[in-house]
Amino acid sequence: MSSILDYIEHNPQEIQRLVGLKYEQLEQLIKQAIPTESYA
Repeated sequence: MSSILDYIEHNPQEIQRLVGLKYEQLEQLIKQAIPTESYA
């Protein structure tokens, strides 16, 4: 998973093309998902 995050961090201009979200939106989604992941 970290290789995906590394790619995203180094290529923020590709985010919208790849996942349909702006970098800031994806970053917010990841921040919200991390605390939830610990409950799984």
